[in-house]
Amino acid sequence: MYRKETKFIVIHHDAIHDNSFNHVPIFEIYKSHLPKYGTFAYHYYVTKAGKLYQLHEDNELTYHCKGINSSSISLCLQGNFDKEYLSSKQYNSLIRTLILLKRKYPNAIIIGHRDARNTNCPGKNINVEELKKTVNNFHILRNKF
Repeated sequence: MYRKETKFIVIHHDAIHDNSFNHVPIFEIYKSHLPKYGTFAYHYYVTKAGKLYQLHEDNELTYHCKGINSSSISLCLQGNFDKEYLSSKQYNSLIRTLILLKRKYPNAIIIGHRDARNTNCPGKNINVEELKKTVNNFHILRNKF
């Protein structure tokens, strides 16, 4: 099934806090999503090391945020940002990905999962307003050169 519009770019976290992980918990996420959704619930996944995985094509419908799935694209961050902070590599990858998505979908609004549902996702240590400012400032600077 495919989406016809992109009104939102929704930021999530996987809420897995375990500093002993030496691997990406993608398979654990897949196993937990499979019974509910039949596949991954997210379009993109950014690891703590800054590696970006595309789990679905942008136009595919995924089930990551009830009520706006048909008009949103999703990006999930590895980690529990109620208890930890973005690494510099993860932050840089997140910003680059958001900039690219905003180029593709200039009218899309960047939101946290919590802005659409009753949840704390993507965690208290993710300032979505600051992320939006950074992405928007990049566009302002880019257009001046």
